[in-house]
Amino acid sequence: MKIDYLIDIEKINQSYLTRILKSVVKSDNYKLGKSFVQTLRFNVQDIGDAVESFFNDEFHGIKHSLKIWERCLEIAEFIKYDASSRDYELINDLLVPLKWACIFHDLSLFFGANQKNHAKYSAMIVQDVFETNINRKNYLKEDIILCIEKHDWVNERINGKASTSLKTNPVVDLFRLACKTCLNSSEKIERYYMLSKRNNLPFYDTHTQLRDRVFNPVASDTVNNFILSFCIDDCSFFFTSSVFAFRQWRDKDNIKNAKNLVLNYCREEKLPEKDIEDISYILSAV
Repeated sequence: MKIDYLIDIEKINQSYLTRILKSVVKSDNYKLGKSFVQTLRFNVQDIGDAVESFFNDEFHGIKHSLKIWERCLEIAEFIKYDASSRDYELINDLLVPLKWACIFHDLSLFFGANQKNHAKYSAMIVQDVFETNINRKNYLKEDIILCIEKHDWVNERINGKASTSLKTNPVVDLFRLACKTCLNSSEKIERYYMLSKRNNLPFYDTHTQLRDRVFNPVASDTVNNFILSFCIDDCSFFFTSSVFAFRQWRDKDNIKNAKNLVLNYCREEKLPEKDIEDISYILSAV
């Protein structure tokens, strides 16, 4: 199946995405290998159901992809001069890898991946789509894959030292910025809370030490996700234009309201007052 690399995110439909993915599985150039197929339900039988779920899901599906795409359009002007170094002379050229990243960055979640490994597997899916159907523009494929692999990267305090490819690629900076700022902080907190309910994620693990919450929030609970949403800062981005766009978003954001919303959810969950005080302290530190 021949695919136009100038994919149109606003017109993509369930049938077309299903045919793209099925063409990969059926191809002789299929690279993902047995371990990937076994890890994810990536086969002809399951692709149709997974894509249907993607188009119906409000958290990680096409609605979420389009929300990030809208944000990409808003901030592309900020970074177009930085991006010219990556052979993107025109805004329309710059938007091509962003369209692909918007569509595919969470797609592996619908094939059995989890929050910790979905970026890697989503990148593998799009790599196979390119190798199977689009034999051109290597820099374009590289940028799409890096956008997807790094879309959840927060900063060096949380994720460790940034790679050179992450620090030197303005397209990845733009996509990460769009992912982090397509909602305001209160909307993100509400989204995390609803997701935790759907996924039966524990709300607050009392066994995690308070200092770990502040300096290295790694607990697998809802409060941890809340805290991480406030850890985005100027150091999360590597290009002046990205930092400028982030500051514009931050200046309009009402972080105080979002942190109060966290505490309200804590009360709804009937946490002891001591735990709420601890969480309030953590929120003051991020």
